[in-house]
Amino acid sequence: MPSVISLASALAIAVVYWVAASIAAYVAFNRALWRGSRGWVFIGVGYMILAIIIQYVLQQIPGLVILIRELPLILSVKSITEINSLLLSLLRPYIPWLILYYGLMAGICQEIARYFAVKDR
Repeated sequence: MPSVISLASALAIAVVYWVAASIAAYVAFNRALWRGSRGWVFIGVGYMILAIIIQYVLQQIPGLVILIRELPLILSVKSITEINSLLLSLLRPYIPWLILYYGLMAGICQEIARYFAVKDR
């Protein structure tokens, strides 16, 4: 039976990964790159965590709009398999646009966070 990772678990794993990778990079390259400005590393990590949280919220908006628009139809279905097939049929025409939107939101959020993290450095 395949294990299903909940959304909260996946987000927690992603946050732990980014924090651990940043700390490992800090420890590995401390003398060569940052030359004593230890606080900047953690400021950058904080900005990226904030960017990922904002990015996640913004990426859910189009799907929620589509689902809220079709809410009466979704609520009239009785079986979970029917709900799954209905949701797939509702979202299928929008998949290419959703993919582009997700990429655009990821780029915008992370680049803005990177700008604010390094603008005063």
